[in-house]
Amino acid sequence: MKATIILTEGTLHGDPFIYPTKDQKARFMFSYEFENGHYVISIHSHPSYNGRNDASNIAHWLPYYKSPINRKICFTAGKEPKTLQKAKDFSMYWAELTWTYIRTGVTIDDQLLSRN
Repeated sequence: MKATIILTEGTLHGDPFIYPTKDQKARFMFSYEFENGHYVISIHSHPSYNGRNDASNIAHWLPYYKSPINRKICFTAGKEPKTLQKAKDFSMYWAELTWTYIRTGVTIDDQLLSRN
């Protein structure tokens, strides 16, 4: 029988997670904190935007006082990850979208629209 691990609110889950992009040319660092029934994905580091607009509404992040760079990945209310694995999967997805934006200038929103 699988044991269920219950995290208390505000618990940081593990060491920061370093994600190298699929092309191995960039690295992102995240941590995952359980708050209010879902995981918050705190951004610890990301590559330079190289002059591209990194405003929160373009780059899909929100201010977060617990992050070393004051950023977390934003979600539509009610769509936040409920499991650690979903949070990790989403952070990797966000990193790839962000890296594509940095390299090409195609915004995250435009990338998502072109996939539909």
